[in-house]
Amino acid sequence: MTLIIDDTETCQCGAYLEDNGTCANGHIQLEVRHPDDVIQELHEKRLKVASIQKQADTALAALEKIPEYQQLQEVHNQLDAASQDAQAAEDLARSVVALHYGLTEEKKGDLWGIRITTKLMYDEGEALVWATENCPDALKLNKKEFEKVAKSLCEVTLTTAITPNSFVTFVEEPVVTLSGKIGQSEE
Repeated sequence: MTLIIDDTETCQCGAYLEDNGTCANGHIQLEVRHPDDVIQELHEKRLKVASIQKQADTALAALEKIPEYQQLQEVHNQLDAASQDAQAAEDLARSVVALHYGLTEEKKGDLWGIRITTKLMYDEGEALVWATENCPDALKLNKKEFEKVAKSLCEVTLTTAITPNSFVTFVEEPVVTLSGKIGQSEE
């Protein structure tokens, strides 16, 4: 690749320059500028940003004096506070439901439920060794593919099945589900 420095629209080889500054022959066209010119351009752009920021600050200051804007801000503050309260209440509800399930094994209420998921726990190195011999499609240890195969092999006993004493552990985890009806108006 040859480096050509000038400011024409055609390369020295005669080919037209593309928008990216190269010609069909692979030459690169560079615009050479003095550092002072580049610094001046940066200075002007920063001045423009500062001017626009000042306009935005002035407009915001004027808006903040308007009663309707103040009311809107208050409503937004109330919304933020109510949303935080609702999130805290949901977190508490999930914790209480999970604790209740842990004590009673009850899985269903009117507006809540427990769904049991099975999570596979395994050493990725050992899984890779096993997959090399038994499941070549999982060689990159595509976790989703490996877990699907491991689950099915443990459910259906085969000669190549992962045994209960192997490196895979099945852990059942309760997941709290809450009704979408919570917080809806009864109208």
